[in-house]
Amino acid sequence: MDRAVLSHFLFGIAGMGMGIAGLESLASQGIAIGAVLMVAGGFGIMANAVFQLVTKDAAELDILAPIWLVGLAATLSVLGTILVLID
Repeated sequence: MDRAVLSHFLFGIAGMGMGIAGLESLASQGIAIGAVLMVAGGFGIMANAVFQLVTKDAAELDILAPIWLVGLAATLSVLGTILVLID
């Protein structure tokens, strides 16, 4: 498997895990900013990975192309996790 394809696939798995953790937190605690940020960040990472994998051939995938979007989603996820843990 190509490194870029594997990288995007693993980003998607990590994002899905973060989003599901945020949904679980929303279900158990109700609406909280930390949980909302976890969901937005996690599913944002997953959506970006899926979009890249579906719209590009393996040869066209660049690991760093959507780095600003992944960085933003990761930041939201980390902030959400911190806020959920503090709460």
